[in-house]
Amino acid sequence: MSLTDNVIRFVEAEANKNAQRKMHSNVVLMKSFLPNVNETRKLQDIPPPELDAYLSRFLLSLRKKSGEEYLSQQHSEELSLLWSITCET
Repeated sequence: MSLTDNVIRFVEAEANKNAQRKMHSNVVLMKSFLPNVNETRKLQDIPPPELDAYLSRFLLSLRKKSGEEYLSQQHSEELSLLWSITCET
């Protein structure tokens, strides 16, 4: 294996670790949000249409530290991925 191949594998592995950390962080945030809407079930136990509604409410509730609304494309994509993964399990 060449040095270039090793570098590419290293970069891909680090990117994967970062994606996993971000996903874990998003799951923790979503789990902390659910009690605010009186939801006590585990994510995987919530039917997809209900989970979709919760995700929508969660996204709309995101705020910057300054209190301004915060809805980025990145969060939308990550939480959509979370939803699809949760529905598959």
